[in-house]
Amino acid sequence: MNDPDLTPPIEAGDLELPPEPPKWPKVIGIISICWAGLGLTCTVCGVAGGAVGYAFMPESQRSQFPPNFGLTPGLMATAAFGTLNAGLLLIAGILTLRRKPLGGLLHLVVAAISILLFAVNVYFTMEQQAIIAQWARENSETQYAKQLNSGSQQIGQIVGWAFGALLGLGYPIFLLIWFGVVKRGAAAFGPQTEQPRI
Repeated sequence: MNDPDLTPPIEAGDLELPPEPPKWPKVIGIISICWAGLGLTCTVCGVAGGAVGYAFMPESQRSQFPPNFGLTPGLMATAAFGTLNAGLLLIAGILTLRRKPLGGLLHLVVAAISILLFAVNVYFTMEQQAIIAQWARENSETQYAKQLNSGSQQIGQIVGWAFGALLGLGYPIFLLIWFGVVKRGAAAFGPQTEQPRI
């Protein structure tokens, strides 16, 4: 039996605990997963709703709208790439949640693609709106043309553009700053230990 008088005292350094891993990967990972899910849902529903709604519209009603009122090939292409980008964001979110440094790199890729897709989408949308505006001037007697020329419609478009820019650019710009400046490198994710499967 050990003599208590001979037992060496416990020093403070002997009780050092491993450093607590940073909490931000869980927060960013969960936000990205939710954002990706929202993006996938909105894109699929928006494309399907627009295509189906215009396809099942009676011919008598179609004549009241511009020929390119539905989704153009350019907008369809950006929607398809947007869906793939949302899937990549989902993977990036899961990896970041597991504290894998690859998640940070994928977030930077997603952010760059998102900004590029936003710019391309703006170009195709403005091109479509210019064609629709020309059609409205040539078919001013239609109900849709009258709505387009109303002041409330123009205010709605401005609000829509501002809201779209906030949604389309806000999170990607945050990701570029966060993973490109604030939390660069694998060390920012904390110690790399085996994470439980989720």
